[in-house]
Amino acid sequence: CMEKLCLFRDTNAIVYPLDEELVVRCIKTLNYKNTILGWSKKDSNAALFVKEIKKAELTTTITYVWQQGKEASYTIPFIDDASVENSITSAIICLHLGVEVKTLAERMPQLEPVAMRLEVKEGQHGCTLINDSYNSDFNSLDIALDFMNRRPDHKGRKRTLILSDILQSGETKNNLYPEVADLAEKRGVEKFIGIGEALRSESDAFSRLREKYFFATVSEFINSDVFKGLRNEVILLKGARSFGFDQLTELLVNKVHETVLEVNLNAVVDNLNWYR
Repeated sequence: CMEKLCLFRDTNAIVYPLDEELVVRCIKTLNYKNTILGWSKKDSNAALFVKEIKKAELTTTITYVWQQGKEASYTIPFIDDASVENSITSAIICLHLGVEVKTLAERMPQLEPVAMRLEVKEGQHGCTLINDSYNSDFNSLDIALDFMNRRPDHKGRKRTLILSDILQSGETKNNLYPEVADLAEKRGVEKFIGIGEALRSESDAFSRLREKYFFATVSEFINSDVFKGLRNEVILLKGARSFGFDQLTELLVNKVHETVLEVNLNAVVDNLNWYR
C-alpha cells in the first residue's frame, strides 16, 4: 500500500476509502501536502459521505452527501460491489473537478460495462455461446452474425440468435425489424429468439425464418420450453444491457469448476481441545 501511494506523491488530489484502516494509516505516514478526499459509509464528516446504497434487480442507487452539503443520489446499471465502489470514486473525481450534481445523476445510468466483445464460451448440452451482450445495434449485429458464421464449430449445428429489442437506433420499429429479419436470413440464422415488446409486436417481419419465438422478458424466456430445449446449437447472445442478458449467460454457460466445502469435525474437536 505504501509503495502504491508513493506513485501519487505529486498529484493534486487523492481519492481514497476512509473506512479502510490500512490505507488511512499509510496516507498519514506519507504526510501528503495535496488535497485528500476520503469517502465513507460511516463518517458523515468525510468529503463524500455515502448515506445509502440501495440495490435493485439490475441497478444500484447511491445516496450521498458531498462536502457536508445537500443530499443527492445517482443510479448505476450494475449491482456488484466493485462497480459500486468504482462509481463512488468516479463521482468524487467528477464533483471535485466541477461536474454538477445534476449532470452526474444524468450520466451515471449511461455507463456501459467494460467487457470482452464476441466472447466465446462452452455452453451446456453441447452448445457454444457467443456472448456479445455489451450493446445492441444493427451494425454490431451484422459483425456478430458474420463472426458466428465463421466459427469452425457451427457445421452440423443449428445457428441460433437470441436478440433483444434494439434501443436508440433512430429508426422506427416498422423499418428496423424487417431489416433485422433480412440480415438474420442472409447470415443463415436457423432459430431466432426475440426478447422485448418491440420485437414481439413486429414478429410478422420474421415470417421467412424457419424457427422463431418471441418473449416479453428474459425471465419469461428462461421459464419456457424453448429455453429448456436448447441443444447442440451455436448461440449468439445479442442484447441491450437493460434486458439483463447476463442471467442467460450464467444459466447457459457450462460450469467447468465446482466448489466443494468439506468440514473435518474431528479436526474441529482437536482444535477446540487444543485451545482449551
